[in-house]
Amino acid sequence: MLRDLNELVERIRGKKKIVAIAGAEDKEAIKAVSEAQELGVSAILFGKKEIIEKN
Repeated sequence: MLRDLNELVERIRGKKKIVAIAGAEDKEAIKAVSEAQELGVSAILFGKKEIIEKN
């Protein structure tokens, strides 16, 4: 279980992966993450599921 985003970033660095992260409330960040995902970047959205689906 991850405690915070810093721990997530450290795990990603250790695996040398490229990951796009966005908060559920930020529509522009979600759009950017979606576009990055189309390029093969792993996407992580965090926040309430209802807000993510809405945005």
